[in-house]
Amino acid sequence: MVKGKFSVVVALYEVQDYVETFLRSLLRQTYPFRQLEVVIVDDGSTDRSYEIVKRWAQNYPDVIRHTTKVNGGPASARNVGISMASNEWITFCDPDDALQSDYFERVADFLSRDVNKVASMLTARVMIWQEETSKISDTHPLGAKYRTGDKLIDLNADPNYVQLGGASTFLRRSVLAKHNLEFDDRIRPTFEDAELIGRYLGTFSRPIVGLVSSARYLYRKRGDGSSLVQSSWGRLERYDEVLRFGYLGMLQGLQNTLGHVPVWAQNMVLYDVQWYLTEDKKMHSASAWLPKESLAVFHDLLQRIFSLIDVEAIEQYNLTSMSWLTRQAMLVHFKGRGSRLRSVVIWTKPTARQMKIGYAFSGPLPLEEIFVDGHKQVPVKSKTVSHSYYGQIFFYERMLWTSGNGTPMVRLDNTPAPIKPPRPQAWNPKRDHSTALVLLPGKRPRTLGQKVTKKVPAVAKIPVIPRSLSKLERLGQKVENRIRIEQLVSASSAPQAALAIGRRVLDRKSQAKQAERAKAIDAQRVAFAKSELSRVKYRDAWLVMDRPGSADDNGEHLYRYLMRERPDINAWFLLDRTSPDWKRLEAEGFRLVQTDSDDAVALALNAMYKISSDATFDVQFPVSPARFGAGRGKIIFLQHGVTKDDLSRWLNPKPISMIATATVKEYESIAADDSPYRYTSSETRLTGFPRYDELIRKSNLSPLSQRRYLLVMPTWRQDLRTELESCRTHQERLQVFESSQYGRNWLEVLRSEALEKTASNAGLEVLYVLHPSLASLIADIKLPPHVRTVNSTDVSFQDIFVNTRVLVTDYSSVAFDVALIGGGVIYYQFDAEDIFNGRHNYRKGYYDYETDGFGPVAYDLVSMLGQLFDSMNSNFKSLDIYEARVKESFAFIDTDNCKRVVDAILSL
Repeated sequence: MVKGKFSVVVALYEVQDYVETFLRSLLRQTYPFRQLEVVIVDDGSTDRSYEIVKRWAQNYPDVIRHTTKVNGGPASARNVGISMASNEWITFCDPDDALQSDYFERVADFLSRDVNKVASMLTARVMIWQEETSKISDTHPLGAKYRTGDKLIDLNADPNYVQLGGASTFLRRSVLAKHNLEFDDRIRPTFEDAELIGRYLGTFSRPIVGLVSSARYLYRKRGDGSSLVQSSWGRLERYDEVLRFGYLGMLQGLQNTLGHVPVWAQNMVLYDVQWYLTEDKKMHSASAWLPKESLAVFHDLLQRIFSLIDVEAIEQYNLTSMSWLTRQAMLVHFKGRGSRLRSVVIWTKPTARQMKIGYAFSGPLPLEEIFVDGHKQVPVKSKTVSHSYYGQIFFYERMLWTSGNGTPMVRLDNTPAPIKPPRPQAWNPKRDHSTALVLLPGKRPRTLGQKVTKKVPAVAKIPVIPRSLSKLERLGQKVENRIRIEQLVSASSAPQAALAIGRRVLDRKSQAKQAERAKAIDAQRVAFAKSELSRVKYRDAWLVMDRPGSADDNGEHLYRYLMRERPDINAWFLLDRTSPDWKRLEAEGFRLVQTDSDDAVALALNAMYKISSDATFDVQFPVSPARFGAGRGKIIFLQHGVTKDDLSRWLNPKPISMIATATVKEYESIAADDSPYRYTSSETRLTGFPRYDELIRKSNLSPLSQRRYLLVMPTWRQDLRTELESCRTHQERLQVFESSQYGRNWLEVLRSEALEKTASNAGLEVLYVLHPSLASLIADIKLPPHVRTVNSTDVSFQDIFVNTRVLVTDYSSVAFDVALIGGGVIYYQFDAEDIFNGRHNYRKGYYDYETDGFGPVAYDLVSMLGQLFDSMNSNFKSLDIYEARVKESFAFIDTDNCKRVVDAILSL
């Protein structure tokens, strides 16, 4: 029976911890609860969700209707709900979210002001509700459109006002029924809402969207990341069904119905597709696990999708801040824009000493001519970077640097290239004058590229009911609203909610005072850094470090060389005083500076170079740039180990002035054209690593026959680290480690009787260097007596390596150190098929263990132990093939690595 205006259709599945809050938010609406029709369809929940709903329905049988079905996904459940709904407007709320108390009142008020009933669809404002902190913020990526208040928008004229989520959307039931519209249950886990919304809007010659800015929908961002949207990157359907039936299905459907694809629909797809490209550019991508057999299908679907998207739509898209790389990937790869019409961008400011010019292209490198103020320029340096997505090169980025600045002109293949900004001007609804175009009889709505001669005022803002409230009354409303939200999210009474809000207000005021005091202290430290005393003390300083809490890497060895051979250089070593290395280096005469001290700030801000073996943010900027400024020092990356995997996604965004490399292939993989790295030969230097000087000197005093360790030193796994961090107890962590693929296989090695026998017969001690992540577990991991464990933070790696006869590892770059000084290497890679899937610390680079490695590769325990036995029979002397690889790999096998690094730095 029809009653009221709204039917709330809910797909219920496994939300027993959340659904009560959602139902309570309906009950507490200022809009009459009994005027709502709530249709809940259980999608085969196995927890208590449906039991909770049935209990509520018993109390409110005239409001809540419900049914259950076999699990088929939220789309299929919502379709059942549509068939049960009877009111004029249907919305599809999610049962793990909540609604602000005046949500339906605001929507009803909006409808009453739409006197001509022109709204095709209504959308409410989505607020992000952080479950862990109860903080609610207006940070939804599509939230900007609501910041100018309630209004009606013609999507044909203003295609940026798109809507993708059904939870905060209201559709006319009569339109759904007339056109037999329902959710496509083949689309999962995302975009099923947007696909229906797109087809729904396609039924209107003039789709008018009502933006109900004053109605707030609270989208819960679960703390455990278990929501469907949050976990969707790990599902194969996101790379097939979402593209096939979602994006492509909607675009083709509109093409068939309207004879064209409206720009607003193209924007909907562009908004969603861009996340695929940006996700794959992450070092630890949640999408990089995609199986090879699925990649071809994925790429084919993308090609078909982009055949229905206009070049102009991609170029003008500014709904969100799409990066230049993402836009070029779409234009060049899918639309062939880079091979036919190239535009250039100027990346540097007009005041820069050099001008950096960039453009994207496909195919052969074009003929380049650069003119500045009419004078032809020869580039100072250049670089071509390949950009791959999901295993395919999409385009090449060309970078050119010219001396001086001025007005540039670029010719590519004898054709002037237009100079364009990296991205269109950001969309700002506050600057949007909301003009619409006359829809002439018999003509379809305007799309991009058509000429229009006449404009009329857009569908105007919805009339606002005049309210004359005092400042005190407005404050009272704000407080009341906050109390209602607090009651909702915390299930507390009004007094309890008010008390919680009061405590948070006091906490914020206290934190603000603390922040002001800290800011004043920071200002004093900056003033100290700028003082004459500090400028003299740290003039042209070299700030050297490894990591804030540890040394014993390339930074330490370089500093020791500077202290001994280059006292003319004003060098200082930055380290945490609590580090176990502090006393050792202090006794040796290192000029140490305590991290997070006044002198650390002064050193960092005055240093000419910041030199380290790591490239994490806290090492590149050892004092906070947000608090103290970035300083003027060039960043020198000495590296921790030889770069053999593809680290471009991690390194490219970093402002590194020099990278030290040790092997020829490593250098070429970074500096050469067509590599995935942005660094040229100017920044990439083939020097060797500073620590190799001492490593080689020590190894000359330790012949291979006298070395006593059989070293087991595997590297770590990112996904296991994440899993261990989520464990609540020590015992749970221990169980997770021992049952993991990584733990099982390496414990099998260490507990192997064959390993013990081989080591014993060769007179070797089995030494297991464990990763720091295992330090808390090792005491409870049962290992045989012949295995000695050492924590990697408590030992000198050099002393271990020069005493290692043979190393058993998996993918660790320590193999380069051991092989450099003649030790044998065996690679045990039981998870080789999985390791380069992006979830670990690895992306496949130039290095191939079978053809480039310094020892045999084994993929199971029996083979690995067999290789170890064979090595023992040859007295662990490397085969000629592996010795040859060592000589071919390393550019230098000598003790001049520190000198070359210093010379390279000085040449900058």
